Amino acid sequence: MFKILVLEDNQLLSKTLKEELEDEGYLVEVASTIEEAHFLTFEKRFELYIFDVNVPDGSGFQLLKELREIGDTTSTIFLTSKSEAKDVGEGFDVGADDYVKKPFDIEELLHRIKRFVKKDDNIIQINNTIKFNPQNFQITINEETYNLQKKESEILHYFIKNPNKIISKDEVISNLFDGNYFSDTTFRVYITNLKKILGADVIKNRRGSGYIFEKTC
Repeated sequence: MFKILVLEDNQLLSKTLKEELEDEGYLVEVASTIEEAHFLTFEKRFELYIFDVNVPDGSGFQLLKELREIGDTTSTIFLTSKSEAKDVGEGFDVGADDYVKKPFDIEELLHRIKRFVKKDDNIIQINNTIKFNPQNFQITINEETYNLQKKESEILHYFIKNPNKIISKDEVISNLFDGNYFSDTTFRVYITNLKKILGADVIKNRRGSGYIFEKTC
C-alpha cells in the first residue's frame, strides 16, 4: 500500500488531509513537529512525504535537507503559504519534487500525488518478501526498508537482469562501470552488504567463478 507521511501543525488541516487521503486508499501517518516526523522517517518506510514548510519547532526545508544528506530519496511535496520565488527555489534546492501553495483544493493535491504513485511501477519483486526499487536504491523486506549505495543498487539491478546464472566480478565491472578499476576489497564490500540485506540464499558465491543470483518471482 502507498504510504504517505504528512507533516502539518494545523490540526484541522492535518485531520482533513488524513481523512481525504485515506478515503483515496492511501495509508497515512501524521506528524505535527519536526521531531515527530524525523522519528517516523527512521521507524517506517514511506513512498511520499507531504511537508509543511513552517512548523513550531523548525522548517520542513531543513528536515528534508537532513533526510537527503543521509540518503533518503523519498519523493516530497511541500505545502506552503509562501509565494516568493526564492522560497520555491529553496524547496527544490533541498530536494523537493513538487510544491503546493496554501490555500489549495484537495483535488489539486490528489492530482499531484498520483504522479508519484506511478513510480511504484518500477518496483521489482525478487521473491515473496523482498522488493527492490532501482529508482530510489531501496530494498523492502516485509515492512522494513534498506537504502543502498548507488553502486550497490546498480550491481543488484544487473544481477536481477541476469538471474540464475554465474556472473563474474569482471563481467559486472565491464558492463556497469566501463571497466573502471575496482579493488577486490571494494567489490566484496558491496556484495557483502547486499547479502546481509537480502540473505545468503539470494546471492550465492561460486568459488573461483563469481556469483549467482536466485530470483524466484
